[in-house]
Amino acid sequence: MPHVLVMPLVSQALGEILPRGPLLTVLNRMYDQLENHYERYRTRRYSARPDDYFDYILYFANEQGEWSTFRFTIDDKQAQGYLIVAAVSYCKGKARPG
Repeated sequence: MPHVLVMPLVSQALGEILPRGPLLTVLNRMYDQLENHYERYRTRRYSARPDDYFDYILYFANEQGEWSTFRFTIDDKQAQGYLIVAAVSYCKGKARPG
């Protein structure tokens, strides 16, 4: 099972978007999915080049039922056995990848 490392700037960005409770929910879901289902997500590369990062998309609904989309950029080539969460982008609503 790979180890997930979240870069400090990613943590900071998420902390500016989400209050603590939802932030922990998003991080826990991301950790669980990447650690336990890495094979499913690793094929979502930016291009056909095998050294590119891949995306992990997470849809999240808050207590009011408002959806948000988080796109995490994952580096699985820099250190063997580690998935480095290098960047995050965010938008309100359910955005389709692409």
